[in-house]
Amino acid sequence: MSNGRLNLLTPLIIAPLAFDYRGAEMGGGLVQFATSAICVLSIMIFLLGRNRIFVSLRVPYNITAVAGLLYLIGVSLANVVPFFQFSRVIFPVGLFVAGILVGWCFCREGRWRELAMWILIAGFISSGVRFATGFQTTGKTLEEIRYQILSPALPLLIAVVVYCALLLRKFSWWVLTLIPVVIVPSFFSVTRSLLLNWMFVCAAAVGIILVIPKNRVRSVMRFVGGVCLLSVVAGGCMAVVLMLNPAIGERWINRLLYQKTVTGTDATYLARVAELNGKLEALGSDPIKWISGVGVGATYYWDATYSTELVRYVSAAPFVAGSFFAGHSVWTFALHSGGLLGLAWMIWMWACPVVTFWKTRYDADTREMMDVGLLILVSYVSKTFTANPYSDRFAGLLIGLVFGGMISALAVRRSTKGTPRPAIAA
Repeated sequence: MSNGRLNLLTPLIIAPLAFDYRGAEMGGGLVQFATSAICVLSIMIFLLGRNRIFVSLRVPYNITAVAGLLYLIGVSLANVVPFFQFSRVIFPVGLFVAGILVGWCFCREGRWRELAMWILIAGFISSGVRFATGFQTTGKTLEEIRYQILSPALPLLIAVVVYCALLLRKFSWWVLTLIPVVIVPSFFSVTRSLLLNWMFVCAAAVGIILVIPKNRVRSVMRFVGGVCLLSVVAGGCMAVVLMLNPAIGERWINRLLYQKTVTGTDATYLARVAELNGKLEALGSDPIKWISGVGVGATYYWDATYSTELVRYVSAAPFVAGSFFAGHSVWTFALHSGGLLGLAWMIWMWACPVVTFWKTRYDADTREMMDVGLLILVSYVSKTFTANPYSDRFAGLLIGLVFGGMISALAVRRSTKGTPRPAIAA
């Protein structure tokens, strides 16, 4: 495959799903089907070119990714999960695995900057599309569409903002255009979990400074300056939003202080507990189900014990009719779908890139790629307990591309072994 064809294929792999959006019923449609088809077809063409799929499957991590996906498919077939439910929930996981293979191949071939550029462009597009279509297509109030207006690329964009503002060797002023893209939808949505994103990513940035000892004083000074800049620009963005819609401030106060049930417990927390208990109840006392799970997309019912307290905050459907969606936690999703084996596979998938970062922390050849990758991983990890990235097609692909790129650092390290490397400048 020529470089010209590859350059054309790159945006066709990443960009189509950036136009994906959630309508009034959070479901699919013609646009979603078309973007998914373009993405899948482009991935197939890319992996089949130059036998990339066979080369990538020589790596243990990539083999494990594919094996885990096949395992989840097998468990779902064995439990006779309805095809519609199964296909809806497994597709983002499939894109996650495909993204790992694609990201590994791109970065192994030395094209990680090209991949990163298109990921960032797609993130911009997704943020704008979700924000616009959330208001235009749902016909609902701002309180009801606060999830629809948030792009699945938002945790990635938060990580990029933190990297550019706090860790980048030479400050780039274009980051000032990225901050409003992140802050405005976040502030409009009144989503508290996004505060954890910022806290976790900034903590990871501090960890990176501590891990790389050279020029640490300069890094700390740059970090403090970046925090001040972020605070000023973000504060300005929030002030503009409040001037345009003063009710946003009241909604934030209510979400932070007054969203309590009759027992005084936070409603969001109780909803997560009700969902968790429902998934554990689906596993029951059968040890086989605890080991292998009940399949991807299997129906489960929220714990009815909490229905009375949550009636003011959530629909009664999960309690009465049940739900088959991925839910609000990656880890309970993995346990419910694939049992302890599925949970172990998911932990492995998320832990290996961190181990790779640690092994290559002094390699100048991959330093920039690994630093950004770790911040993105941490940003998504902070959401895995309160929201499930695998509930969205675009998020599944993005996470896979980042993880595959990070794993490729070991291959780059082996290919440059024995050659002199430039010193790392923090």
